[in-house]
Amino acid sequence: MKNIHILAVPYPAQGHVMPLMEATRCFTSNGLKVTFVNTEFIQKRLMSACLEIDCPSDLMQLASIPDGMEPCGDRNDHGKLAKTMFQLMPTKLEELINDINKNDDEKITCIIADCYMGWVLRVARKMSIRLALFCPSSAAVLAVSMSLQKLMDDEVINRRSGEILKDQMIQLSTSMPLMDPANFVWACMGDPVTNQIFFDYLFLEGKDAAEAADHIICNSSMELEPGAFTLFPKMLPIGPLLERRLYLLNMARSTAGPLGHLCCIWEHHNF
Repeated sequence: MKNIHILAVPYPAQGHVMPLMEATRCFTSNGLKVTFVNTEFIQKRLMSACLEIDCPSDLMQLASIPDGMEPCGDRNDHGKLAKTMFQLMPTKLEELINDINKNDDEKITCIIADCYMGWVLRVARKMSIRLALFCPSSAAVLAVSMSLQKLMDDEVINRRSGEILKDQMIQLSTSMPLMDPANFVWACMGDPVTNQIFFDYLFLEGKDAAEAADHIICNSSMELEPGAFTLFPKMLPIGPLLERRLYLLNMARSTAGPLGHLCCIWEHHNF
């Protein structure tokens, strides 16, 4: 059986990097090798904060690629950051994978990408690598992304821009709570231009990636969001991911636990 080598790609923000890192620690505890890919900017911040990766050193390694912005660029300009990432990072990620794959024993066998990094799908397809998506937030947020076509068909949002068309509460399913479309993430970024960029580059791309991904893992639980997981059974609950390491390791080592289940999927399939 091949050695399993996972490439993990978070969205470059603390609330995305840390949950995915917690999940990948659990994978290394089950003997899976992980290369965790940050942007160069985030990597420098992690190193300056003296972040400790308390996993076996031979199973977890950090790598970085540029995000497309100048070193002094304003990364609080979320629209610009999203656009430059989409333009440059696919090429850089492909180069990184090719470099890793020069060693037959180190070849990447699967990728876990943040659900807001849907462009990774293009790289995975081009390189014939299996893809899993990771949602660091609630299952309901991901369910909205996966329901974009329905929201367009029901004329809740504009097909081209994602602009909210209905000023009323909606339900994605009768088993889910009511939602106010005005609070959809891409509609709350502050200005129409940034809203459009987020809708195009994060949510539409994320929808396509979710539909194509082999697996989707979500930082939530069936007990917290039964409606969302019932609506989209492809989503596998693995959370909430807490900072307490013992909790995570116990989840991963339990054959009945969802993280352990996902590890078993990778270990027993011919990737």
